Amino acid sequence: MSAVDFVLEGPSGDSFETVDFGRKEEAQVSLLESGPSYSDSRKEVSKALNERIVEIIREDRSQFIIDNAVNVIDVSKQTRQSRIEFWESRRFEMYCVGATGLAGAMGSAALAMFGAPIIGVASLAVSIFVSVMGFKRAGQASEQINQWQIDLPTAIAAERKEVFDRGFLVALSNGVPKPYTVVLNQLELLGLHYEYFCQFVSRLREAVTHQDRVRLIEASISKGPLSPEALKVAQFSAQHFQYLSAYLNAYNQVVGDIQRIMGAAREQQAAMRREIEGRIAQIEKEKKEALQPCQERFNLQKERLDRQRLEALRNQPQEGDIAAYRKFIEQEYKDALRLLEINFNQEKNTISRPFDEQIRRERELLEIYSKNIDNFKAEQLLPYFNPIAQVQIDTLAEYQRLFVQAY
Repeated sequence: MSAVDFVLEGPSGDSFETVDFGRKEEAQVSLLESGPSYSDSRKEVSKALNERIVEIIREDRSQFIIDNAVNVIDVSKQTRQSRIEFWESRRFEMYCVGATGLAGAMGSAALAMFGAPIIGVASLAVSIFVSVMGFKRAGQASEQINQWQIDLPTAIAAERKEVFDRGFLVALSNGVPKPYTVVLNQLELLGLHYEYFCQFVSRLREAVTHQDRVRLIEASISKGPLSPEALKVAQFSAQHFQYLSAYLNAYNQVVGDIQRIMGAAREQQAAMRREIEGRIAQIEKEKKEALQPCQERFNLQKERLDRQRLEALRNQPQEGDIAAYRKFIEQEYKDALRLLEINFNQEKNTISRPFDEQIRRERELLEIYSKNIDNFKAEQLLPYFNPIAQVQIDTLAEYQRLFVQAY
């Protein structure tokens, strides 16, 4: 593939198929059918990296077994290195193309202004195109290098260790499951979920203050162990849902009441914010209108100073120390402009002060109303602490009795 081909086609061109980053097609990641138990997996991820990854070399491809749980087939290290070297040379060529185009653009611009305008403009357009495309392709080459430099087995091992070290919540990102199901088997996910469930129930048992209890009620809804997102990431089976259906139904009923309270509070907050922000916008508008005459006077006075400066410079003496004269005029202009700006800012601050005070009071009012809504919401939620806590405690007890021995 020539440099010209790459400039015109980019990394997705037809002539590029054999060297493009095709790892999504070439790499294969799967879970072993007879994977380890959760307790065995915990022991594996605590070992040194060279003990966790077993490599089996197969010509230009390699097979890796990670933690006795994940099977990875990827290109060999030699193949990866050859592709990195290819892209490093291509990146260097493209930087050279971009630099050449940039130099050509500068020369073409000079030709257009001082020589042959038509030829210069045409040459300038071509040079700019070559420069832009060269640097663009260099950036694409850098992306290819970054991708080929990734050691896939090591990256998967690190991802597995992260979730075992930090716990089940790592697999939840704002309620949206992350793709840990690719590198964790069902027993591992259920084991991590069970640990999190135990920790969450311990926090429920230990909660004493109203603030802690309200926080745990809200956490139960957003990222609790029985939330839909958590159960999805944990890969609850049909058997789990069947045996725990009575507990989950009781949980969902309590959750429905809690969600209505929280939803009403959010609507009140949003309505209050819209109302106060509308008032603030009106005050800002009135402030702008009040400042307009002041701004217009400043602009007129500055225009007059500018005219006086230019007139004085045009009427400079033909003899004597001209440089000293021009320096005097410029300094006189700067002093007059500085005084004008000081007076303008003082007047502007005087006009703005009452409007700014109104805005400050409105924002304080919004904060007070928000706290009052939060306090009212907390009062409504507190009676639900015992029901939401008890149903999770009961579910965990049944969960332990039916399934934990499998982990």
